[in-house]
Amino acid sequence: MKKTLESRIAEQLLKIGVKNLSSADTRKIHERVRTIMEAGEPVTVDPVNFIFTFQLAKYNANEVSQADINKLAADLKPMINNIGAGTLINAKTTITLVGEADPTPISKTGSLYKAGITDNKKLAEARLASLERIIRAIIISQLTGATDALIDKTVVFAKSTKTGTTRNITANITQTGETATETVFKCDFNSGELNGKQADASTSYVGYEVTHPITVPAGTEVSLHFDPYTIPDCFVLKYGDSWGTSGFYGVMDEPINNYYAEGELPDWVRAKNVNFGQYAQYIIYKENGGAVNKAIQQKIAQVKAGAPNQMSGQDSELGWKFTFTTKAFENTVQLIVFSPLGNTKFEVAISCKLPDPNILKPLPTPQSFN
Repeated sequence: MKKTLESRIAEQLLKIGVKNLSSADTRKIHERVRTIMEAGEPVTVDPVNFIFTFQLAKYNANEVSQADINKLAADLKPMINNIGAGTLINAKTTITLVGEADPTPISKTGSLYKAGITDNKKLAEARLASLERIIRAIIISQLTGATDALIDKTVVFAKSTKTGTTRNITANITQTGETATETVFKCDFNSGELNGKQADASTSYVGYEVTHPITVPAGTEVSLHFDPYTIPDCFVLKYGDSWGTSGFYGVMDEPINNYYAEGELPDWVRAKNVNFGQYAQYIIYKENGGAVNKAIQQKIAQVKAGAPNQMSGQDSELGWKFTFTTKAFENTVQLIVFSPLGNTKFEVAISCKLPDPNILKPLPTPQSFN
């Protein structure tokens, strides 16, 4: 049987004589080791270099030809492919643009001067701003879910000018990140057993809460399946601006006496040998005036505040299934498991429907910048 991360950590701690840790200290060690493992190894992608040139006395994005936009898209393709592949976590892209300010004087009676461009440095700056606008539009047109706000999270535009003799803008693109590890969600992934704890009011009844990197190409239809084994748990998933919940999900008609040690259940519960469905109804909605449900709903409200869209979910042969489509620049999934009924144990399985690579996405046109 595949050992969990937690069991492997425990084995290593025992080997160096560390034992009898408190549950809080143990949890901190697990979270720290998981964070280190998820960081992976640093990776630097081969840089991309190209030159872009505006026509004489031109600087607006809508004054660029379609041929120039197509050529620019081809130059940007390696960068876009790397972002879209989603294989790196904590990825960062830096686009350095250096515009030459040629020494040709700006006529005080011409259209440039009237538009506020009174010298060549200002003309170079205006061209840099337009080129950034075009690059952003190309990225958005080619990557599913890409927006200016998401671009701003991981892409840095470094623009500067220099005195020169041409109208050229020299571009250099670098991309860095870390490799994925076994703890990262990806296509055809199966986690094996994941463990949390029996939660209480001190944690809003959250027994497991981890933000997992997900390395899946943008535009992929992802199905995440959660199998809670026997004891019902409530799974909440957040991806980008979408969230979903399974409600309490598990084997509801299973009698609970065999799953709890002596003294872990109220006498009346053990005497009646109720099933998990009946026990869940009591613990969540009736005990202490429904305190468990109120705490859970407050926590879910926090998740929903940052994710206004609800993703689809349904029962399946592999457990509760959430379905969503991956977006560029969205490379993490937040998983919260509410477990007031017992120590949570579950598995995660992921299946994917990859986007069709033969479908060509249209590029922006000069008119789209009007």
